[in-house]
Amino acid sequence: MTVCDITGNLPDANATALLRRKGHLIVGMDVGLFISDKADVGAAWAAMMTGLPNVPVGQMQLQPGKDDELFVATYGRAIYHAT
Repeated sequence: MTVCDITGNLPDANATALLRRKGHLIVGMDVGLFISDKADVGAAWAAMMTGLPNVPVGQMQLQPGKDDELFVATYGRAIYHAT
């Protein structure tokens, strides 16, 4: 088993959820949602979902059969939908 450091430029906060979509890693954290650059998968991260406040992400789920549909459950701010 190979262990890699994928923290890159992520904020210093707890990660609460992780999934892979089309070669990207998506991580939900206590301070929001971040997506990796596909080329380096984990070395560089960007904030994801404009309009999503900096709130803890509880869970993430891709729509079965539709990888473009991402649902994000947050604490205290409802469920967000991203395409």
